[in-house]
Amino acid sequence: MAWFQIATVTAFAPVAQKGGQEEDVVRWRVHTLGLENSLSTQAWDGDWYRRAFDDEGLPWGASENEECRIDLIAQAWSVLSGLPADARALKALTSAGENLVDVPNRLILLLTPPFDKTDRDPGYIRAYPPGIRENGGQYTHAAVWLGLAYVAINEATSRIRFSTLSTPFDAPQSSKRQTSICASPMRWRGMGRAWALKRDRARRSRTRVRQWPP
Repeated sequence: MAWFQIATVTAFAPVAQKGGQEEDVVRWRVHTLGLENSLSTQAWDGDWYRRAFDDEGLPWGASENEECRIDLIAQAWSVLSGLPADARALKALTSAGENLVDVPNRLILLLTPPFDKTDRDPGYIRAYPPGIRENGGQYTHAAVWLGLAYVAINEATSRIRFSTLSTPFDAPQSSKRQTSICASPMRWRGMGRAWALKRDRARRSRTRVRQWPP
């Protein structure tokens, strides 16, 4: 979210200035300077940027984590934020390509390894089985962000490579591969379990609303 806030302020500040919101623009830019400092001092993990910190101040997306060691969004947005693509941002993109791009299966993963057995609570994301949706699967809009980050640094080879991987039209026409993806009972069972968990959570939420006030 820090990267996204920086990108938002960078894009919206000129519009606000034209509308006479000079004080707001100054306040926003001071805020983004603080974010840049925090990203530089707290978020850099050595080879990539950390994903987030939990309520106890412990990191996700760090090399010390057994699950969710690296996350795609933080690496892509370190470039897409609009800040100059320094050596750290370039290293972060390289790390994303090395750890999150599964060429044989044509996947660009959101994070890896997925959440499975950790005692820490990462939130609703663990309602999905490992490798499904946000929990270590491919989210195509996030995969596209990786390609766009390479566009931003004028790295055409990697841009084309990752764009091709995330485009189904270029996938090999292998009936065996299609069968393994579409007909895997574990895949569909996992998706059904995740859907049921979200459905039950929504029902409990609606029940609480109907019972208010007590």
